[in-house]
Amino acid sequence: MAAPGWAVPGGCPVLDVLDRDESVTPRRPARVRAALICADYDAGMHGWRAHADNRDLHVAWSPQGHATLVMPWEEPPDGHEVKAP
Repeated sequence: MAAPGWAVPGGCPVLDVLDRDESVTPRRPARVRAALICADYDAGMHGWRAHADNRDLHVAWSPQGHATLVMPWEEPPDGHEVKAP
């Protein structure tokens, strides 16, 4: 995940890097703004429709260096560390 528009972790395009983890080298994103995109089919006049919602999400990093976005429903309670699945 180098910059906005260059990464699509979990199928969510990254729109902006909001915060970086300074404790590692090279620095890596800790929180990003991403687009949560969904689609549905309307059998009426519209056909296929897509919807997007921009969300600020934490980034969890595995020991192997793989980034995973932490969805709002997976957020730990305040004061707890975000861990990679």
